[in-house]
Amino acid sequence: MTASPDDPGRRQIVDSFPDFKIQIVESFPDFTIRYAKSSPGVQN
Repeated sequence: MTASPDDPGRRQIVDSFPDFKIQIVESFPDFTIRYAKSSPGVQN
């Protein structure tokens, strides 16, 4: 596993020293996260 993702839009779930924390909520989300199996990252 790499230390950190190296492309824009890619994220990695880590167990320690997170840069950001995400809270999963049912109502009024600020962001929507989708797990992609192919072509992850920023879409042009």
